[in-house]
Amino acid sequence: MILGVELKTFLGARVDLTNATLKAQLRDVQDALVAMLTVSPINNRPGVVQIAFDGDTSPWAVGQYRTDLLISWKNGLIQQSETYAIIVIDGVTQNVPA
Repeated sequence: MILGVELKTFLGARVDLTNATLKAQLRDVQDALVAMLTVSPINNRPGVVQIAFDGDTSPWAVGQYRTDLLISWKNGLIQQSETYAIIVIDGVTQNVPA
């Protein structure tokens, strides 16, 4: 799973994440933790991050999940992004003999 997110100020400028620590979790609709996600700033793209999970997603049930970003700044300020919906659906492509 990979999700790209662009963080901007209210005025539309990209946020400089140089002194920030970013965290994200994937949770189900009952608020149970499903996975810890990796958040990585994208080189040469200020304010753009990639949220990813490189583990096995097969145990995830079909349905709706949610995530957001928790941003901790060096000066002690903690901010949280809006919540993003992640929808898990069944696979479409089948391994069918030709």
